Amino acid sequence: MPRPIKLPSWATSTNFSATEITDPHHNTPTKVEPNSGTRSNGFEPRSRPAAQIFNYLLNELAAWIGYLAPLALSNWFTRAADTTSSPTAAVAIASRPWAGERDAFLAIFDTASNGIAQRSPAGDAWKNTGSGITGALFDVAWMGGSVNRWILVGAAGAIWYRAGNASDATAWSSTGPGSGDDFYAVAVNDDGDLAVAVGENGRIYTSTDGASWTSRTSGTSADLLGVAYGGGLWVAVGNAAGDDFVITSTDGTTWSIAGTGTAQINDVVYDAEHEVFVLADVTNVRQVTTGGVLSAVIGTLPSDIIALATNGHGTIVAIDRVSFFVSTDAGETWSSAIVIAQGTGTTSTTLFYDVCWSESLGCFYAVGKDDTVPLLAQSMRVN
Repeated sequence: MPRPIKLPSWATSTNFSATEITDPHHNTPTKVEPNSGTRSNGFEPRSRPAAQIFNYLLNELAAWIGYLAPLALSNWFTRAADTTSSPTAAVAIASRPWAGERDAFLAIFDTASNGIAQRSPAGDAWKNTGSGITGALFDVAWMGGSVNRWILVGAAGAIWYRAGNASDATAWSSTGPGSGDDFYAVAVNDDGDLAVAVGENGRIYTSTDGASWTSRTSGTSADLLGVAYGGGLWVAVGNAAGDDFVITSTDGTTWSIAGTGTAQINDVVYDAEHEVFVLADVTNVRQVTTGGVLSAVIGTLPSDIIALATNGHGTIVAIDRVSFFVSTDAGETWSSAIVIAQGTGTTSTTLFYDVCWSESLGCFYAVGKDDTVPLLAQSMRVN
């Protein structure tokens, strides 16, 4: 179920719509908010609050109790995107810590080969952010800490940044090399003071503020399609001429090849509880330790995985454009394919492109399209 957005509060005639009844203890309407003194200091000893006040609070608390109960990841429901700009697909999504921010989520969309970014405080009610973006977008990341910026990467070496919680009219600022190879993925370390963007032909750039970027040598000409940070290590993955590549770095500056394979790797995630990175090269699932060691195959999936997300506690969601797969043991075993039932905002033309985890909401979000209309999906709550 979705996170209850409204916190418990006093019942009043405007926020509690039950039929007006009379409290037999003091013959007054039960939908009465306490005066300011009572709200601040509480009820006097032996005083009897209106029963409906507690009924309202208990109803709200019950919603939270239901939300906090962990549920299986077998059900997903769709969310609506703001289509005033006529986007054709949702390309990628990222979340930031919940604190009531207007942009707790940021998703990037495609429209006429140009990217647009939309924000949402709770994964719904999506609204366009400022202008300034040109060309296609491929990934988004939140750079927290004192930097407090969103970062977008896209075609022809383009990178944009924008302050968190900026007004909708605030334009995106352009940075990065701005020409040449595409950037396919971007990630940020735990402290929010280093971002790494990767892309075509082994391209890697790093930034400590999201505004100024420095080119690094990756040691490979592989197209780098995914990047993640965790446990003091960076891991980037990709492919070159039919072979997959895994490269690692402890500082984002110096990189080394951890291993190669025979198929393309599209994404990688770090699971903090198990202290491993998880990746899938088409159907084979492997791990990378925080020491930079690439494992043998630990599990298998039935189709080509394009995106992964983890809650950091062993639960991983993988998507293959049509179906969801779930692992609760850091990638060793996987559920059967989970498909959102048609008639709930999806059809036979539904495709998904990316998935992310929201720590504050306790659920996963996936984005894609249904024919030429953007589609967003939210999972049930998990541990």
